[in-house]
Amino acid sequence: MDSIRGQMQILETTMEELRGSLNALSALEEKQGGTEILVSIGSGSFIRAKLLETEKVIVGVGSALSLEKSVPEARSSLRTALSRRERPRKNESSCSRDYGSYPGAG
Repeated sequence: MDSIRGQMQILETTMEELRGSLNALSALEEKQGGTEILVSIGSGSFIRAKLLETEKVIVGVGSALSLEKSVPEARSSLRTALSRRERPRKNESSCSRDYGSYPGAG
């Protein structure tokens, strides 16, 4: 059961990252090239940077591969990835409930 909880935590973290990326794309649409922004480098630390372009972004597509996409294409890809991960999440409560009903479970 701990392994299932661990997998669910990884799934939730991934979903939070996807939501953050979608929010960043929305914010990007409000900016123009040359705008100064703060870019997170992790652990609450940031660097100042200037946007060179706001019409295209580089999106990770898996296996350490990234592609340049328009903002609408990137948004669509991120939404698809998020919806694929939300489906198992919706079934989590029924799976947990079902697992607990088997003899010897828990």
